Amino acid sequence: MGKDIGFNNNIADDGFFISIGVDPLRVSGNKLLANIFEITFLTNINEALLSNGYGGNGINTVGIGYDANDTQSLSALVKIAIDNTVSVMIPDQAQYGNLIDPTEKLLSASIDSVEKDGDRVFVKINVTPEAFDDPTDDTIIVALPL
Repeated sequence: MGKDIGFNNNIADDGFFISIGVDPLRVSGNKLLANIFEITFLTNINEALLSNGYGGNGINTVGIGYDANDTQSLSALVKIAIDNTVSVMIPDQAQYGNLIDPTEKLLSASIDSVEKDGDRVFVKINVTPEAFDDPTDDTIIVALPL
């Protein structure tokens, strides 16, 4: 089972940032998968140091001025970034076979919703693992501002 430092998304009036806080905790399972998915989704394929094409390029959809009423175009941009993310994460995980816990393996990801809130737009991405930490769970949502 993998371990990583947990982090939180912070969506404020002045922007979006990721924070590990003062005393970060180690995470594993579905939280680790959500963290890895989010970072991979946001990684710029062409500019990330040592990324070698690994990333979703979703950073190009976050914080850019959009017409908040054109959710169809925004959904299309996010879908491309999700597809990029899935296309690099699943083959990467396959290299490690059973060394990766099923709760940390990505099966798929899709847009859950694109919602307008005033003049801001938020996307919720449904991240589906091979197994859930809690058998009563049926989804993992990663939420980001656009």
